[in-house]
Amino acid sequence: MRSYNLLDEELSVTDMIAEISTNLIGTITVDKIFLPQLLSKSEVLIVNISSGLANLSAASHPVYSATKAGVHMFTSALREQLDYAQVNNIHVMELVPPLVAETNLESIVSTDMPNNMSLKDLVAVAISGMENNKIRVNAGFAAQMRQAGQTSPDETEHQMGQQMLKKYFPKGLL
Repeated sequence: MRSYNLLDEELSVTDMIAEISTNLIGTITVDKIFLPQLLSKSEVLIVNISSGLANLSAASHPVYSATKAGVHMFTSALREQLDYAQVNNIHVMELVPPLVAETNLESIVSTDMPNNMSLKDLVAVAISGMENNKIRVNAGFAAQMRQAGQTSPDETEHQMGQQMLKKYFPKGLL
């Protein structure tokens, strides 16, 4: 997850493409490659990881937000295709985590940040979702982000975006 100043003329499109390849194309590729093998099993679960930023974009992380929204859409489409084809042995779950400090998404994340979730708690919520055959698990603050994205997305994205831009680009964008 990288912060990008889209107004920076020196911003490398190659870096953005690499992030898209990892976060979105990687998920699509792995799912597609394993589908033939999964079809032959009696019961399997695909868990695709999106992000709370799939529900509300982050102005400071535009590419990451876009890729995670793409993972959300792809996961829903895959689930619908399997349902339409009457494939009952493959279950598809989207895990939507909030910020998790124990990951290496960013160097400035710490465990005492608000709206953060511990990796241990995320794993517990994910396992519960798997056991209950949920199609989507919005964990921790991601559930609030989803709700805000449904009730007042423009206002919430603007407020959140301005806060994050100040944090990641304290000297401004130009």
